Amino acid sequence: MLVSFPFGCNMDCVFCLRNRHPYRSDFDLSEKQWRRLFDRLRALMRVMRGRGVTTLGLGGDEPTVAPEWLLDAVIALAAKEGFTKTELMSNGLKLRDGKYLARLVKAGVNGFALPVYGSTAAVHDGVTQKKGSYSALLRAIKNIKARPGVSLKLHTIPLKANQEMLGEIVSGMRRLGVKCEIWGFIKNVTDTQVNYPALMADGFAPRRQELVDSGMKKSGGFVRYNICTGEIY
Repeated sequence: MLVSFPFGCNMDCVFCLRNRHPYRSDFDLSEKQWRRLFDRLRALMRVMRGRGVTTLGLGGDEPTVAPEWLLDAVIALAAKEGFTKTELMSNGLKLRDGKYLARLVKAGVNGFALPVYGSTAAVHDGVTQKKGSYSALLRAIKNIKARPGVSLKLHTIPLKANQEMLGEIVSGMRRLGVKCEIWGFIKNVTDTQVNYPALMADGFAPRRQELVDSGMKKSGGFVRYNICTGEIY
């Protein structure tokens, strides 16, 4: 189960449309509206727990740019409803701050999933279009690994920009003590303004996002919930 926080992103990755066509960055909702959204989320959590789901993902856009009170409230609700794993999916930029990471762990996050787009700062920062993002990622990895009982997953995606260094990305992260998986390039068919052929690594066909989601939903353990709109998809 994944809870989405549609508040935009603090990076601008070349393959992503989040900042080209961002969702609303401010949701001026009343207390009554927020209560309804959380009531709906609570009901959905109970359904998923009834199916044996024990992991809750926190995704986005980028969940760390969401209001802290909102992120904390979802984390607390997950623990109350019996989820044993709360995994935050982030670009790692804010996790370079050890105090911020400690706050998330204290709130109840016990797993993190981060992307690695290059084995050098030039390539990684080129993909994220955020100078310093690679050094921030390495600092975030160090901070997370220093936390007992907190898991860390890394992944990369094959792009023309990094296709010659995919092996080095994986081996480099292994030297840091973390496994890094190579994911297939996931294409959202509604993204019409991204030139996917120009971005994809040679020989890698994109997977359609709808097919990926469909396959996960069939397993009975995957559903997305938009915390700001109440949409389930």
